[in-house]
Amino acid sequence: MKKVAVLIVEDEALIRMETVQSVKDAGFTALEARDADEAIRILGIRLDILVVFVDIRMSGSMDGLALVHAIRDRWPPVHLILTSGLCVTDEGRMPEDARFIRKPYSTEQVTDALCDLFSYDPDCIGGVSRLYQSWRRISPQVASTTV
Repeated sequence: MKKVAVLIVEDEALIRMETVQSVKDAGFTALEARDADEAIRILGIRLDILVVFVDIRMSGSMDGLALVHAIRDRWPPVHLILTSGLCVTDEGRMPEDARFIRKPYSTEQVTDALCDLFSYDPDCIGGVSRLYQSWRRISPQVASTTV
């Protein structure tokens, strides 16, 4: 069975490297981006990404909230996990179906969030949700959109 691909978007290199390692240790394929522009470029190339793990506060052309809305518009079935060290998030701007993990987070929190999305989902087939599979089947032109 092919591993689920997770894109970690974090501008702090050490945090990004630790999160990538946690995701790999949990048995997922981990990809990394240092900012929103790089994340969008990777998503346009790698059509196998099913989860994007995003820091809300990032430097660059857009912050994490703007990025997740861009992802939701272009790649609707991609699962979103957001993180921030802030106590209060701008929940009015967070996509309704996004998950949130507060920093500092543990390896177990990351693993649990990913496993909740796939391992324990009754609508999953081999780690890939039926929603994602059907979207890829009916919308190949959307799925192959590049940046």
